Amino acid sequence: MNTSFISNLFGNLRIWGPSELRAAILAADKQATKTAIPKYEYPNNVITVGRVEKIIKRGIDVRIDGRSLRKIAALDTQRRCGKSIYGGGFLCSDAVADDLAAKELATKREAIAWKLSEREMKIIETLE
Repeated sequence: MNTSFISNLFGNLRIWGPSELRAAILAADKQATKTAIPKYEYPNNVITVGRVEKIIKRGIDVRIDGRSLRKIAALDTQRRCGKSIYGGGFLCSDAVADDLAAKELATKREAIAWKLSEREMKIIETLE
């Protein structure tokens, strides 16, 4: 949440950055009960801003011709539940969906797979 503002409501005072206001907002934010935001998973033929952001964060460009897209606010199944795509989204062709899926695979970091030692495997064998 931005806590710094520029306003013309304080006479000749043009810039005012009260640090106390920022501190009070941050303190109230820490005390506020956080609402769990649902995490949605969309089909490959749905493009959201978040999906594109994940790809470009890794330095991979995304360019999609408008003829391959159709703007949507929600999927039909979401509408029935009164839900929508945050910020809207696009339906895309299968070719675009495949291209984005390949780019997403390219952005995944390779995970280090740790293995259990013989000692740890013996401990597991003793567990119920």
